[in-house]
Amino acid sequence: MGTPGISRKRVLVLLIFTLRYAGGETVGLASNALVKYKYAVDLVLESLFSPDTLPTSGFRIEAVTQLNVVWENSSSQHEKLIQLQVEEVKLLNVSEQNENGNSFKDTHSESLLGPTITAALKKPVIFHWNSGKIEALYGSAEERGLPLNLKRGLVSLFQLQQSSGTITEVDVSGNCRVTYEMENDQVIKIKDLLSCGKTELGFDASNQVLGVQWQPTCKGLYSLENGVIKTAVIEEGHIFKLNLQTTIGAKITSRQQLHYITSELQPKAFYGESLQETLHNLGIFTPLSMTGVLEKIPCKNCTLANDYLKSLNKKNNLQDLSQISAAKVFLAFVQLLREAKKIEILNFLKKAADNEISFLIDSATAAQTESSLSALSEYLDFTKEKQSSQVKTFLYAAAFSSYPSKELLNTLLAKLQSKIASRELEETTVSVIGAVIGKMCLRNLCKLQEVEIAKKVILEGLNSAKEVADVKMYLLALKNAQLPETIPLLLQYTKGQTNSVTSIAVAALQRFPSAYITQEVKKQMNRIFHQSRNRYGTAVRMAALDVILNNQLSPMELKNIILSMREMESELSKYTVAKLQNIRHSDHHQASKVIRELLRDRLIYNYNHMSRFGCSSSSSGYLAVTTDAISSYNMDLLFGDTGILQKSLTDFFILTQGNQLHATQVSIEAQGLDSFFKESPAQDDDDDDD
Repeated sequence: MGTPGISRKRVLVLLIFTLRYAGGETVGLASNALVKYKYAVDLVLESLFSPDTLPTSGFRIEAVTQLNVVWENSSSQHEKLIQLQVEEVKLLNVSEQNENGNSFKDTHSESLLGPTITAALKKPVIFHWNSGKIEALYGSAEERGLPLNLKRGLVSLFQLQQSSGTITEVDVSGNCRVTYEMENDQVIKIKDLLSCGKTELGFDASNQVLGVQWQPTCKGLYSLENGVIKTAVIEEGHIFKLNLQTTIGAKITSRQQLHYITSELQPKAFYGESLQETLHNLGIFTPLSMTGVLEKIPCKNCTLANDYLKSLNKKNNLQDLSQISAAKVFLAFVQLLREAKKIEILNFLKKAADNEISFLIDSATAAQTESSLSALSEYLDFTKEKQSSQVKTFLYAAAFSSYPSKELLNTLLAKLQSKIASRELEETTVSVIGAVIGKMCLRNLCKLQEVEIAKKVILEGLNSAKEVADVKMYLLALKNAQLPETIPLLLQYTKGQTNSVTSIAVAALQRFPSAYITQEVKKQMNRIFHQSRNRYGTAVRMAALDVILNNQLSPMELKNIILSMREMESELSKYTVAKLQNIRHSDHHQASKVIRELLRDRLIYNYNHMSRFGCSSSSSGYLAVTTDAISSYNMDLLFGDTGILQKSLTDFFILTQGNQLHATQVSIEAQGLDSFFKESPAQDDDDDDD
């Protein structure tokens, strides 16, 4: 057994050794070497499902890259500034081509890329390399576009760790989670592209049924020798598919390769004592983001929006978007308007013929640019009755916009706070503001200042409303907004209010997912349906029943519903039975299992309870079923005891990839007709005018 002193020394030596290698080995670059690599990147675009009609296309860029150390931290040899220079750039076909199909044959790269891009590619950049991590990138102030993105991708190849584990790195893809697996002199690098924090690009749908499915992968293999990268191969793939129809999709693949050529020894040539001094002396001191940026290249030969509009055949029916040709014209024109200036769009609107103005308003609203919305705001006068039809076109287009912006919200708020020609336009504007708030919150934009202001306008308007018509107007806006934090407020408006107010509040609660329907909400819906404290219109009770059945239906709730049917009006009881039977035979309704189990009890499921007379009905079914999507409908018909239709409600849904889109709702309600066929209207009819 050793002495305590020797044991302590051994422990100390072991501790020093462990601390020294705790961070793992680090990829290195000799301070007195000029290292050259052959670099190649292949970019391929292919159709997933129509390779015969849409052949693969792409290109390859080859270059020689040289690196040398221009500064090294005197206290840490693992922290360096490395200058990267790209030379001998070539643009080639990505695959073998015959002479007729070879686009790059006998063509110099400079003539293909242009002298500006070629010169920009050859400008050096400097990256701050610290223990295998890229901490910063520097270049000239003119660096941008394709040349800069190519250099970002090239520099990212030198970000490497020689110890297994998962870390976060910032590179050309963004701030990403990266996993390393080390085996002998090989390193596997797997980047989780879904974790990358990156600026949102382009337009997206607020409902993922209409969205795009993105499946990215990125995996690299490095071979090392004495800490020097000998080869590197990084393959990155992006598969895009329409959620609604995955047979429409594309695959983009990039493959970066780095091969060590040579290393030439040279005298150490540091250009300063400190990092900043070195950058200043080299004249390469502008900080550049490591994350790639998609820069839009101005179109030089594109058709102008004005010319495109003039070229349209006068026989085209621009209003009928059910025609494929009209829909194509609409989409093309929206793209052109996104490039147009405010004055151009304003001139279109002022000079438009009667059969063009609605098309132009729809297009300008869909463009969602500051110029288009500013032009619409100036053109549309909410104070003039003669423009009311055009204002309505704008409001409807705003309500159905799949990608509303804060500028659109600001435009609507500004119009609401000014004078409006009619009560109808005011109500529509408030309702549309609610719809825009809801769609922006679906895109996680609820915390934007503009959205907070809009929510405040709606809530303050509701709290200060004295007239029933005003209360209903703001409740409809909350119904469209679907804000979970307003559920307690909506619940208050289901108590002690007129039937029309209660109906809107309950209808708003109907639209929330089950996760937001609390036991308190369920209790109030049961009180309304069973009329425990007040009498309610049949339409209100019908909506309350829907909330109960669609949100964690309990056996006791179901039992109470069935037992209470004997005390209901004949048509409402007939409707309730039809609703339960419809759910019972459904394949996907969450309450179907509860209903089937309870109806095994013959004390509940018998002629006395379940045999109801009347014309009311409830049905559902599939309109279409494909590999990717299901289109379904629900149709409810509620008749009065006199045989007059009181309410017809038809909903159409599209389900795909675990998402649901409430595509359309068609509702017909009739009030007061029963009074023609009986001496006095029932107490539960609506007590105010709608």
